Amino acid sequence: RYPMNMLHKKLILLGLMVFIMGACQQKQSFLKPTAASRTRTQEEPRAEKIVPEKSGRLKIPEGASRIFSDFGSLIGVGGKKRRMPHQGIDIHDIPGTPILASRDGTIMEVHDENCWGLTIAIDHGPDPDGQKLYALYGHLGAHSVEQGTKVKRGQKIGAMGDDLKRNCTGGVGHLHFQLGRRYRTSKKLWWGSAYFLEDYKDAPNPHLYWADGPYQVTCFESGKIYPPHSLTYPVQCQSLSDVPTS
Repeated sequence: RYPMNMLHKKLILLGLMVFIMGACQQKQSFLKPTAASRTRTQEEPRAEKIVPEKSGRLKIPEGASRIFSDFGSLIGVGGKKRRMPHQGIDIHDIPGTPILASRDGTIMEVHDENCWGLTIAIDHGPDPDGQKLYALYGHLGAHSVEQGTKVKRGQKIGAMGDDLKRNCTGGVGHLHFQLGRRYRTSKKLWWGSAYFLEDYKDAPNPHLYWADGPYQVTCFESGKIYPPHSLTYPVQCQSLSDVPTS
């Protein structure tokens, strides 16, 4: 009888151990994600960063240079994915096409960076709400203004480039046009748009400031009067050749 009681006890103890181990494994299956759940978790943040579909409000007049990568786009001019939504607009045209000042202003800086290329920064004064508004005209092929000079809306400040040797232009010559409100004075090791703007990751949308109204791209026409705080297209439209040089 004694051995049988011991055997019963051992069987009961073994059963309890099996039950406990099974319960622990079941608990771990709820706490520890599977390979499939890990994949979904990793993909979800990327999906959340997808820019909503365009509203269709953007209107570009005939003769205006094409926008290859718009504000907020996650695709660059070369077709590659961006790490963050685009903070400017990339406008493409043939090399030598005149680049124009979008509004009256003062040249803050003309800087040719090894990767980002030749860039002109302009202080365009206040926006319609009274906040500062700076503009970067990046990846240029040439410039025709110098630091400290005053420029008028529609004045030629440079030319479209085609420097495909740069590492940061997506392999396509274009103008990168970006706005900002806080100009950077301490350059340190900054590069690209961050070299000029402290708010390079939170840039205003240029499409909100066109002279004809939000999302209504406005070509500059010599002799035409525009709202003082508005912007006109920074690239000369093909149908308009009368561009002031000073």
